[in-house]
Amino acid sequence: LEPTAISYNAAISACEKRGQWQKTLSLLATMVEVSIPPDTISFSAAISVCEKCLEWEMALNLVKAMAKATLHMDQISYGAAISACEKAGEWDQALQLFRSMAKTHLRRDVVVHNAAAASCQKTGKWQIAFGFLDAMAQDSIQTDFISFNSAISTCEFHAEWRKAVILLDDMSQAMLRKDTVSFNAALTTCEQAGEWQMALALISSMGEELVQIDTSSSCAALDVCELRGDCGAALTLLAGMAVQMQATCKSQRRQKICCTSSGRISISSNSNSSSSNS
Repeated sequence: LEPTAISYNAAISACEKRGQWQKTLSLLATMVEVSIPPDTISFSAAISVCEKCLEWEMALNLVKAMAKATLHMDQISYGAAISACEKAGEWDQALQLFRSMAKTHLRRDVVVHNAAAASCQKTGKWQIAFGFLDAMAQDSIQTDFISFNSAISTCEFHAEWRKAVILLDDMSQAMLRKDTVSFNAALTTCEQAGEWQMALALISSMGEELVQIDTSSSCAALDVCELRGDCGAALTLLAGMAVQMQATCKSQRRQKICCTSSGRISISSNSNSSSSNS
């Protein structure tokens, strides 16, 4: 049987899943040699594997090859190319692709917005990065915790602690659960701005919302107390951390996993409850 575009695409997809970018490109070249033109599916898979393997320049070369072959990029190829640029810190290339996508009929989803925003955030283009939240609202795209965490992290560049705190509140309004990354970024911003009271308030909120306090969050808050020379605040912070640890342990005990004699797993409501017999 003679190979077809379908069989080549299946092989390219298999290489993409295994992260074999060089073999993927070899298959693309072979398609051209045997007069089977690669299609959008072929190129999208190739761009995706280059993104996974951090080969951003090759991903952009494939984008150019698609344009030369008068092939239209799809959501997968755009998303992979933008993510490849984001991982490489090539924010200008990511923005160029993002804007190019707007000229097509394709919808720029939350993943594409987040990748483009992250590329700007990582390279200090904080004003552009902030704009993506507004752009998502204008495009009626539901933001997720990644969108907010990226925006809060952006606040660190210019100690925009008020903006960071507002974004945390916006997460609550959007019914998104704040995680350790969310709070740590805001805490670092408050530390840089010397806002020790807000830093302590954030630590308190972490305890109330049962968000794990890690080394970064506790060090950031303690550093603020040290700068203020406030031993009392530091002791209050440590006490609060102890309370949170106790609350976390109690929560874990309530959700203790017990194995029954039959090998099934059940969730007990408290540490004293026993598994029912089957």
